[in-house]
Amino acid sequence: MNKQLRNILLPLIFTILLFSGCSDKIVDIELYNDAFVKIVSPANNSSFLKHEEIHFEAYLLSQNDTISYDSVKWEFKTFEGMIIRAGNFNYDRLVPASHRITCSMYKNNKEYLSIVEIEVENAVSVDTLFQDNQFSIYKIPKEIVTCIGLDGNGNILVGTEQKGIYYNKDNSWINYDVNDGLIENEIQTISLDLNNELYIGYGFRPGISKLTDNGWLHLATEESSGEDINNIFGKDIHYILFDENNILWAANHTGKISKYINGNWVLMHEHNVNFHHPSKILFDKNKVLWGSSDYASIKYDGQNWDSVFVDAKIVRAHDLAIDKNNNVWFGCGNGLYKISESDTVIYNTGNSNLPSNNIIELAVDSKNNLWIGTENGLVKSDGTEWTIINLPLNQKFIRYLAIDKNDKIWFGNSSWDQELSVFGSYKGN
Repeated sequence: MNKQLRNILLPLIFTILLFSGCSDKIVDIELYNDAFVKIVSPANNSSFLKHEEIHFEAYLLSQNDTISYDSVKWEFKTFEGMIIRAGNFNYDRLVPASHRITCSMYKNNKEYLSIVEIEVENAVSVDTLFQDNQFSIYKIPKEIVTCIGLDGNGNILVGTEQKGIYYNKDNSWINYDVNDGLIENEIQTISLDLNNELYIGYGFRPGISKLTDNGWLHLATEESSGEDINNIFGKDIHYILFDENNILWAANHTGKISKYINGNWVLMHEHNVNFHHPSKILFDKNKVLWGSSDYASIKYDGQNWDSVFVDAKIVRAHDLAIDKNNNVWFGCGNGLYKISESDTVIYNTGNSNLPSNNIIELAVDSKNNLWIGTENGLVKSDGTEWTIINLPLNQKFIRYLAIDKNDKIWFGNSSWDQELSVFGSYKGN
């Protein structure tokens, strides 16, 4: 029986059997000529947030009955013809744009297709876990916080491990990632220059980027001699600092310190101090550069590099702060070190109300209060009293601190577990 004759006779036979009441003798007939693809999700003209997980689901139907298919292909036009060959699946990497999505299903060498159009907006979801008159606790779904910072208006920026920067601007959250011009999505540090312009440093790829009205500007990747920055400066930027002349200084993972002058990187003179894995570099009022590192802390007077010693032992510090009285504070694994021009004092659980001797992060507010992030909570010290802040957190290992112009304290806990990683703010009475 040829194909043309079959297409005429089979529906006729089906109709005769149906009206003769011989339903028990009817055989299944696959009416592929009437088949079509139905995209169940997403629905046409749906709107989604950036990074929102979208469930893609489609069926091959014939007379309202689902039939099996041989293969399937999803195509996203805004992804330059990106094709995913899969059945139903979840996807959360669509960039902000209008997307035209085609699902093609194949059966017996014939193609059936359907098309939907959806919109993805540059707005991202941040969950509010807790909020009262003093505290706000937030969580980025399925993400780990790697750093926090503030813009010139006190808006919070949160660096993440995989999704770039989350930026609370005009009371809504937006996102910058590689699709918006970043070099990579892992953010290591956030900083402001003296003109309140934003800079970020990355975790793996070399380079520092600046946010401008026209997008992200990437600083030069070569020093004045023409050598590749990866050889002289390396990657994994741990801290960005601006001096009194608004010159950018940066410290990388290996302990190299460079400054950016007239569009070129200049590597500072090599030093014999093991400054590997630095956490911070700061200038004091005498223009001495101090640096904290888990291996050895340093100071640089413009001529010589020296290790920082206390009681003939090298200070190994998680973090560093310099208060308005020019006291230098180091947060160490065995307490809080205060180095002044006259003496050195070590605070610990034995001579203070510190909840832990493991001091992780330090910051100074406008009233010269020292804020201390420990492995067991947040502490405020005014030089005389120690106040433990009762954080509404299960995981109170505080690694990140930032203070806005209104002395609101922003903090992030230290967790490489996506479910436990949160950030938040505290404003006392």
